[in-house]
Amino acid sequence: MTRSRRSATPRRIRLAPEVRAEKILDSALAEFSRHGFASTRIEDIARGAGLAKSGFYAHFRSKEGIFEALLTRHLATGEAVPFGEGDSAADFVDRFVDFCYSRLADPRRQATLRLLLVEAHRIPELVRQWRREVADPMMEAQLDVLRAAVARGQLAHGLLLDDFQFAYSPALYRVLLSGPPDERAATTGKALEIHRELHRQMMLAFLRAPVQPKEASCATDGSSS
Repeated sequence: MTRSRRSATPRRIRLAPEVRAEKILDSALAEFSRHGFASTRIEDIARGAGLAKSGFYAHFRSKEGIFEALLTRHLATGEAVPFGEGDSAADFVDRFVDFCYSRLADPRRQATLRLLLVEAHRIPELVRQWRREVADPMMEAQLDVLRAAVARGQLAHGLLLDDFQFAYSPALYRVLLSGPPDERAATTGKALEIHRELHRQMMLAFLRAPVQPKEASCATDGSSS
């Protein structure tokens, strides 16, 4: 006997709106990664989330809207790496590098970063808006932490504080070198450890404690008034 064909759209299961939105985001990330932003159809995203096309529009207005939601979900940290009053530059660098690579252990975050780097030219206004509203404020919060360390005399002001985006570059480059999102070579193994150590050494070379003035051996050159 020939089995009857199933409908192209799975039977919808009722879910809470926030849960359904997460499923749509997961489906969109998979479709964008597989086909690219321009070639992905909204009906394919909806189908992957168990919805009809109309169900997609109950949560998102457009492909651009869901791309923005992916950037916010996976690339917004909401926090700055701290630099405590008792910390050295090495303490901060270790913490910062650990933070960067622990986040990159998430394949969904890797996939979103790849999309941002590859597809940004297709949606420049959206990317500019995301940078202005999400990325730039996060960067400024991190810079505020480092400026406070400079003011306390723990760091010297250097070029990295003038363009702190460079501090993230080695981690982003590692994502570009890695394979598809389900491959873990970019976040495990000896090669990663070498890459992390090079990243750490690079930042230590830029973030240095200020040179302390030498104390005079004798404030009055041995004379008394």
